[in-house]
Amino acid sequence: IFSGLNNVKVYSMLHDKYASYFGFTELEVDELLTTANLSVDRDAIKNWYNGYSFGNQLIYNPWSIINCIAESGKLMSYWINTSDNQLIQNLITRASNAVQHKLQTLMTGGSLKQTVSEYVTFEHLNTDQTALWSLLLMSGYLRGANIETHGLLLKVDLSIPNQEVLVFYQYVIMAWLSAYRGSDWYDQFIDNLVIGNIADFETDLQSLIEHSFSFRDVDKKNGERFYHGLMLGLVASLRDRYDIKSNRESGKGLFDAMLIPNDKTDNGIVFEFKVAPSEAELEATAKQALQQIIAKEYMKELQQQGVDNIIKIGIAFAGKQIKVVSET
Repeated sequence: IFSGLNNVKVYSMLHDKYASYFGFTELEVDELLTTANLSVDRDAIKNWYNGYSFGNQLIYNPWSIINCIAESGKLMSYWINTSDNQLIQNLITRASNAVQHKLQTLMTGGSLKQTVSEYVTFEHLNTDQTALWSLLLMSGYLRGANIETHGLLLKVDLSIPNQEVLVFYQYVIMAWLSAYRGSDWYDQFIDNLVIGNIADFETDLQSLIEHSFSFRDVDKKNGERFYHGLMLGLVASLRDRYDIKSNRESGKGLFDAMLIPNDKTDNGIVFEFKVAPSEAELEATAKQALQQIIAKEYMKELQQQGVDNIIKIGIAFAGKQIKVVSET
């Protein structure tokens, strides 16, 4: 009496009970793909849509799997576009430098031990980091593992669950850019790239990196992965005009990134990224990256798809300094 709905037992994604019912298990995904007669690379499916931890279960996003099957196995973001992400984007772009630095760590494939709560209160989102990490975890933008209980709070290892969610964080990079330099600057930056004005593209990229990102924890082990994720974020807005591929086989090896134009008369672009041992070796490392593109014939996929105009770009990074070399 005198109360609303009560006596409800809540099971969040951190509980074991009912964990397998929040999405598809790996066995269920295999059965679905077999029934649909799709010969899709199971590892690629796992990379894109697995990675969610519900209790002790690894779960696939059911909406993404269903749509992937409906689209004959096309790997792309399905779930991330089903709701308005503006709240999440605003929280991340307005977050402190410390929070944004931690997000950069996550985008390199790293993990963070953070305090979270199962009881997220929206009124504290702008002031309490615990609420922010809790929201990102409970809404599917992060994965939790190795849970330690501390009263009502939990210590959890957080990481980005899969490629689909990583694409979202790459879009957030664009929001950082707009906040830093304005949308007109970003549009010009992208135009310089796609039309082949590489000198201005390099100047803008150098300015951006010098003023926008922290590199305190970018070591040799994770460095190339960080810059790789950064560059994919910078070109994310081109997805309506280009098929953006990463770490795919072409020619005699695996390229770092490729932009395949929908209009085959536009320029196709192949990237190879490398971390230079020092600033003095930037140019030599960039040239090495370019020569790798040529020697391993990474352009083959573009050529097979009827793209004649191809820009080959090698980029070397050393902390906040870069060097870009290219060839058409």
